[in-house]
Amino acid sequence: MFFLIQKPLGLSSFSAIAHLRKKFGIKKIGHTGTLDPLATGLLLVATDSSTKLIPYIDKAKKTYIFTVRLDGSTPSCDLDTPIEYLDPVLLDHAKIVLTQARVQKIIQTFFSGVITQSPPSYSALRIKGKRAYDMARAGEDVLMPERQVEIYTSKILSFDFPEVTIEMEVSAGTYIRSIARDLGKKL
Repeated sequence: MFFLIQKPLGLSSFSAIAHLRKKFGIKKIGHTGTLDPLATGLLLVATDSSTKLIPYIDKAKKTYIFTVRLDGSTPSCDLDTPIEYLDPVLLDHAKIVLTQARVQKIIQTFFSGVITQSPPSYSALRIKGKRAYDMARAGEDVLMPERQVEIYTSKILSFDFPEVTIEMEVSAGTYIRSIARDLGKKL
């Protein structure tokens, strides 16, 4: 059986399914793609014999709607770490030159088709047997291996500087936080 659940803010995908496992007494349960703890969204959960289908589903295209703020950055690429705001002079200049058309052009040029991206150092990926986010929080340098992902479609849903909301259809394994980070760097 499959369930489509709304994952709340602050809960990891693993914690969400652990809660379901306990509440409904389900022994075999899994999900078809991890959402970051600070992301909200739909999580497709399989139970019992349906878990055998997860390897086929989690490789499918995924569509995300996300908002990127263009006035600063964080080491974790989300609100888990303190925001480092842009210099006020640079920010004033950005308000003038960053239009929706310019942002769309950058997305079409650099974030379309097959691209190479580095996952955020604050991710659950394992490096030498340790979670990258544990290493990053301990102050260790974390070199994330690059990976190829594909961006099939993208569309700006709204633009009101410093925020841009984007809908993007991507391949499995794409880190939206990396797209946000890299888009900010390009702009």
